[in-house]
Amino acid sequence: MVRMLIDQALSSIKSGSRVFVHGCAGTPQYLNSLLAKRANELRRVEIMGILPLDNTFTDPKLKDSFFVNSLFASAFVRPCIANGTASYIP
Repeated sequence: MVRMLIDQALSSIKSGSRVFVHGCAGTPQYLNSLLAKRANELRRVEIMGILPLDNTFTDPKLKDSFFVNSLFASAFVRPCIANGTASYIP
């Protein structure tokens, strides 16, 4: 097993990357907030997951940096799909 610091792990995410983020109670809110702070460095990072617990990546101000692709169109994700900051895989 390779161990690394959080900053090292997050720095491996580049523009155009696809990142799976666990949802529900397993949502890594701290990691999400750190990744969102890199929004000015990143473009079109696809965040995949199911039932996100927060709206970190669907803030319309971050739409050029992150795009949520959910595996389930929950009540939280549907408005994001409508405003263009998310989509879902049926």
